[in-house]
Amino acid sequence: MLSHRQLYVAPSAQADILTYIVRVLIVSDIHANLAALDAVVRDAETDGPFDTVWSLGDNVGYGPQPAECLARLRA
Repeated sequence: MLSHRQLYVAPSAQADILTYIVRVLIVSDIHANLAALDAVVRDAETDGPFDTVWSLGDNVGYGPQPAECLARLRA
């Protein structure tokens, strides 16, 4: 069994794994606050573009712009 510090990479897949990096933006607890969501996205983009967004939930709720936040996350 491998420890948490070891990583097994199959020889046939090694080149693909080592040369492909995916940038993921992870957001949560947006609560329909479009201004805050836009600020987070702008800040994340200062280091370059990201490939995908993962939302951990609480996108809408008591905030002022639920439809706009969902549209932005889906774009």
